[in-house]
Amino acid sequence: MQAVRALVPIFQNSATFLVIAVSKIAVLPILAVALRPAEFGVYALVAAGMTFGVVAFGLNVNAYVSRSVPGMSVLEARRLVGTTALIEAGIAACVLAVAFGSGAASALLGLLNVAPYTPTFLVAGVWLVIELFNLNLRSYLFGRRLVTRANVFDLLRLASWIPLLLLYWGLRGALSVDVVIVLSVAGSLVGTMYGIFAVRPILSRRLERALLRAALRFSVPLIVPGVSLAALRVADRSVLSATRSLEDVAAYSLAAGLATGLYSFTALSVETVLLPSAVRSTNRGDVAAARSVVLAILGYSVWSFSGSALALWLVLPLFAGFLSPEYATGLAVFPLIALGYVAIIASRAPHNALFLRNRTGVILACDVVTIAVAVLLDLLLIPWLGITGAAIASLIAFALNAAAKLPYSGLWPGIDWRSVLLPRCAVLGDACSVFPPSP
Repeated sequence: MQAVRALVPIFQNSATFLVIAVSKIAVLPILAVALRPAEFGVYALVAAGMTFGVVAFGLNVNAYVSRSVPGMSVLEARRLVGTTALIEAGIAACVLAVAFGSGAASALLGLLNVAPYTPTFLVAGVWLVIELFNLNLRSYLFGRRLVTRANVFDLLRLASWIPLLLLYWGLRGALSVDVVIVLSVAGSLVGTMYGIFAVRPILSRRLERALLRAALRFSVPLIVPGVSLAALRVADRSVLSATRSLEDVAAYSLAAGLATGLYSFTALSVETVLLPSAVRSTNRGDVAAARSVVLAILGYSVWSFSGSALALWLVLPLFAGFLSPEYATGLAVFPLIALGYVAIIASRAPHNALFLRNRTGVILACDVVTIAVAVLLDLLLIPWLGITGAAIASLIAFALNAAAKLPYSGLWPGIDWRSVLLPRCAVLGDACSVFPPSP
């Protein structure tokens, strides 16, 4: 019975992630139909830049919140999140102001053949600053095991703008990428207001220099690891935009977006719910319990994502019938993209084991090599093979990442592969014990 109760937060969180993912998956064909392929390609570049920027420009400080909040008192946790949220948003705002004010951002957009959309990317910069603030609030809510509040927060910031998008499209009969980005910013702001309410009184907390120094010491080495997946998304879409066309960016991004949606409500949901339990076990000195949770995350993640990807692949021919021919090549490489995500899931187990042991230097070294290999493969394969080359480059890079981290993770000796392939609910019974209600 305890193990069954332990599954409740996973199912609840997965249901929320499912709603968000289905909303995002559903909005993709809407955007593919309503926007010109070139504008859909611009939206894909913005989305990839957002994923990259929330780690790179904010110095990944919110990672310290995820690592430290489990086991902290409410007062300490609120002091921490108040400091990290404000400092991350402030750093990003300064960097973006310099980039756009100096003309560096415009020059980069020119290289990507999207200079006419500079105002769109400027609004996306505002969205990035808001999301950096939000991610710290999210780390606090999940770290304190306030799963329901975290789920409401995610629904508001990630999905509340979609009904507005449908309403606008129905009334006007047309969409532009500018409208899509502005509505996304509005949804993010709605989430911010709820997040501040849920974590209150965050804004009354002054910046804590000691907490900031500790956060930077921990987080800065993790910038490259944290940004690795986002960097590969930016790299392949940028190379596609620079050497092929925005239409190729659109085709690849549609297929990759479907895979990302599946990943978010399956593997990512499992890890989001269970990893704080592994952190608590590590902080209490129970290394064996933490290791069992990490392996359980791997097993549940592989099975949930693989089953969902197979089901989607079987219905893709029906889905393709509603889209223009430009997107057919992207959907054809969906199996390769899905295999790339299986490699990502495989890499997360040794990554999390190293994370729990504070071996950020090893994580950094492995991810630097991975990014370098991936970018090199993008430059070699994309001009030759197009979106197929992008999918192959990602698959090879993340398989290499998993292989590089495993020997240093401490997971290999004595690993019981049967427990990975068939995860036991007994593990979850210990792993998913919840915090008492927070005031």
